[in-house]
Amino acid sequence: MTKEALEQYADKREELEELKRQVIQAHRECPEEVFPLGLKMHRRLVSLAEQAAKTEKFAAGLPWSKRRLVQAVMKYGTRWDVIRREIHSGKSPDALRKEYVRIFEKI
Repeated sequence: MTKEALEQYADKREELEELKRQVIQAHRECPEEVFPLGLKMHRRLVSLAEQAAKTEKFAAGLPWSKRRLVQAVMKYGTRWDVIRREIHSGKSPDALRKEYVRIFEKI
């Protein structure tokens, strides 16, 4: 798992949900189609789902304090002030950023 992949989780998750909505809508219009949006879009949907699952599995395997930080980054990106408030941390935004970087140095 890379920092970049984890930081892009929210965007990829949003794209995945949008593709799912499009597939449902297209399937309603043409129920006989196996890949109503085409094979390329189906592959993208599968790829996004796999990436999301991999990221979620990585986060779930971390100890609680690190998992909380990683899940906040997955949700809010790297807005450290927002993350600090979300996890109710007394640490500075810069200290949280450094702690986050250390998570990936050990991998």
